[in-house]
Amino acid sequence: MLIVDRVSKKFNVNGKEKIAVDNVSVKIKKGETVCIVGPNGAGKTTTVKICSGFVSPDSGNVYYDSISLLNRKKYLEKISVLFEGIRSINWALTPLENMEYLSGLRGIKKNKKDIEKYIEMFELGDYKNQQCNSLSRGNQQKVAIACCLCLETDAVFMDEPTLGLDMEISHKIIKILKTYAQTNKKIFVITTHDSDFIEEIADKVLIIEKGKIMFEGSCEEFKAVQNTNTFKEAYLKYRGVL
Repeated sequence: MLIVDRVSKKFNVNGKEKIAVDNVSVKIKKGETVCIVGPNGAGKTTTVKICSGFVSPDSGNVYYDSISLLNRKKYLEKISVLFEGIRSINWALTPLENMEYLSGLRGIKKNKKDIEKYIEMFELGDYKNQQCNSLSRGNQQKVAIACCLCLETDAVFMDEPTLGLDMEISHKIIKILKTYAQTNKKIFVITTHDSDFIEEIADKVLIIEKGKIMFEGSCEEFKAVQNTNTFKEAYLKYRGVL
């Protein structure tokens, strides 16, 4: 289980104190996919960066199976992270080489068969030996996600994995992640504005505003509260747009 325990974070912005994360607590079970939703600047990415060790909280703590975030080495062994996907890969390397290289950085030795599984999963067979700088934006994003998943950690954090992708590529990535999450019983924590993504993959939704969790529950529960048929309608109604 991933436990976020009363985490808070403030930043100084132009001489003014800004609360980015305000006493956030949540428990996420193994096999659960959680989508974090909210307006820009709500604290979604900061929350994920705290949970993944990129930002230190001012107070509170995060645990994975009783391993504290403060025990940095052991905690980070349990997680993998995707931020700004295409910037996380080496563009001079091929998809195969990126997976070998990034696994090696984590001290994980991958044989060709291990990596080919992810090449096949993301339909990258025709591109596996091409430098990533020659690939389309969609295929670069697939490589980045494949590199993240091939580490096979217990918990995976992703920041807007379908951002900027066309509908076809986005649909394929949703399908892959949904199947992977259900099959491997991993924890996924994903920030996204993609309502189709949320409807398809989320077991739980966290709606964050001004650093606080305003709603925690399933898509169906949120739609019932707002009396709508889709998550997009429910969220827009909640925000006062509909």
